[in-house]
Amino acid sequence: LPWFAANGSAMNLLNGWETKVPGLDNGQLIWSIKILIETLKTKKLSSLVDKYQQRIELMTQTSIPVFYEAERGGIRCESGI
Repeated sequence: LPWFAANGSAMNLLNGWETKVPGLDNGQLIWSIKILIETLKTKKLSSLVDKYQQRIELMTQTSIPVFYEAERGGIRCESGI
């Protein structure tokens, strides 16, 4: 994660990332969770499928308000939170 520093035992936000999030990494996370959901379905682990599906739904509901720039009609690469 490019906005975190890891020293082997802890992870800390890098300076400047305290109030913003990157769009690219969130997109990669969504696709990773989608693949995980499909794998969990094949293993018949429905309680975990439901848990991760809820995460996708939350990310879907919040991605446009967080990353869409209506005035310019574009997508932000990073967004303030």
